[in-house]
Amino acid sequence: MVGLDVAVEGGSEASVRGGRFWRSRRRQRNRDAHSIGKWGVRYEAPPGSPCESGKHDESSAPMSDITTTDEARWHLLTQVGVPHKHLRALEERLDGDYTVRDYGYAQLSDLADIRLRAVVSDQLLRTVHAVGDNELAACLHRERLDDLVGAGRPLPKGPDATRVLRTSTEVDMALSGFFGALPSALDCLAAVAIGVCRLPLSITKADINHLEPLTPRLHDTGTAAQQRAWSDLAALVQVQRALPPVGWFDWLIAMRNLMTHRARQEHVLLQQTLEDGQPQLAVVTDTPTDVTDTWRFDLHLRTSPSLPDMQEFTRPGALSDLWMKEPAVDTLPALLILVAGLIDSIAEQLLVIWQEAQATPSDFPAPIPKWGLDSEPGASFTGITGAASSFRAAGGLTHGQLTRRLELADCVLRETRHS
Repeated sequence: MVGLDVAVEGGSEASVRGGRFWRSRRRQRNRDAHSIGKWGVRYEAPPGSPCESGKHDESSAPMSDITTTDEARWHLLTQVGVPHKHLRALEERLDGDYTVRDYGYAQLSDLADIRLRAVVSDQLLRTVHAVGDNELAACLHRERLDDLVGAGRPLPKGPDATRVLRTSTEVDMALSGFFGALPSALDCLAAVAIGVCRLPLSITKADINHLEPLTPRLHDTGTAAQQRAWSDLAALVQVQRALPPVGWFDWLIAMRNLMTHRARQEHVLLQQTLEDGQPQLAVVTDTPTDVTDTWRFDLHLRTSPSLPDMQEFTRPGALSDLWMKEPAVDTLPALLILVAGLIDSIAEQLLVIWQEAQATPSDFPAPIPKWGLDSEPGASFTGITGAASSFRAAGGLTHGQLTRRLELADCVLRETRHS
């Protein structure tokens, strides 16, 4: 890039790059739901258990006159070229294997505490869905940034501090959302991997760094099959993180930490210029306007998000080294594809491990001490105003997966009450 002319953000409408997303709202109904438990839904009970008073009726599955939200998610990700073939296969397999009869997943039967098995199973089910949800959220935040700065911003005219501040805050919101959602997808993937591979780590506290090679002490706690699976998984993660361009993964995590925990770095917009050697264009007109009206400025992200502004400003070197060479609207979609590729590659391997554990559960024992239930607070926060009436659960509208989850919750409550 030639030159480093800088401008604060002005206010103008920008064209949109990429596809536009529309989130489908699904109105669903379960016609045969009966208030037979705490959650007011029909449940399917294990044979011979105190819960066995009703069977799940597939004819009562929720209906919709539009596509399902799961299908809509995959469709939207496909529109923008985000790879998800193996993630979708893993999600659909985990969804299909989740049953009330098995208190979640049958291959977790070594979790004899049925409440713990139900909780762990539910974490797996919901967290694999959260991976795709976070990918979609990142896409939507990227699109919003395109709306704000995608076509370049004009030079601000006149004192309009409120407009400038509002635009700057909206840019921060789009960046915070993107750099929150994309690493969250990775952290959720790590939680799924811990559950699928029975890694001796906490599911609820998982983050992507937990998929690095285990310490020898932890590695030795696994069976031969587990140790092989754990080593293969760690090797795959390392290969994916090392893909070019060098440093992208660490930069992504540093951006998440910056946007979440630290003061924002100053927004700097660099003037769009022609590269050396490109043809120049002269415009001749009878109604000339101020040449500055034709200037446009692009938002460029910083190369070292982990450093405070002043530390960067006082580093030796060229000023241009502080910013990415391409505009932010080019950086974000490229990052999205890199992360989605990493996720899809790991999801492919996790599906193989899940199938292996299904065939030989004894080779994949659960790390029960690491997966114990978290302590539960004696009193919970119920709101700020205190003016609302008490919430009464008495049946409602649910979709197929939520119905199964609430059926399982009812069943566990009844089972544990009889024990």
